[in-house]
Amino acid sequence: GGERGRPVAGAAALVGGERGGVTVVVEGDVELAGAVGREPGAEGGARVVAAAAGGDQKATFAVGGQPVELLIQDWTGFIGQWDDRIWKREEQPIPQRPGAPAPLAGAPPRTRINEYAEMLGLRPGFIKRADVAWFASHRHDSRGASEPYAYSYLFAYSIQVPPNARMLTLPDNDRIRILAVTMADEPGQVRPAQPLYDALSLSGQSE
Repeated sequence: GGERGRPVAGAAALVGGERGGVTVVVEGDVELAGAVGREPGAEGGARVVAAAAGGDQKATFAVGGQPVELLIQDWTGFIGQWDDRIWKREEQPIPQRPGAPAPLAGAPPRTRINEYAEMLGLRPGFIKRADVAWFASHRHDSRGASEPYAYSYLFAYSIQVPPNARMLTLPDNDRIRILAVTMADEPGQVRPAQPLYDALSLSGQSE
């Protein structure tokens, strides 16, 4: 549950604190040496669990004073969609059935709404690229009532951290909800040469 516009039900997830090796933060700086278990000089990156409210949001983090730009995705809505046709909605007259009595004088014409009267165009498909860290098939409104099929998400983001960096500065954006930051030691990384799932890029290139 929780009020509309917030990405998770538990208000405790939006306040500072540390539990189970994961530091939960709201704003300010994160000490990378100690607070999230990073040894000085270690190689690896920061793992951030976050979501945005009110649409996708551009976020500027800073690692050791150097800016890192990320797009934090909205906590709800579609994260992917195939091409979608755009239709013109039109009110159309209903023809008189053969053999039916004539309408009464002064009676309004009978009409119906054709939801697919004319195809106007095509809304291109898309797939957002952030990794889904958590998913729910429904949420609760401010009264506690269920909203089925109102999907909710948290996303996982990776930020490379130089060995000597000690501070991670979080973005100054009140529409971004950062739930957790932790460090991962990664002496080496393996990256796919091609996308592992559809990119739906009109240019034919992966994002």
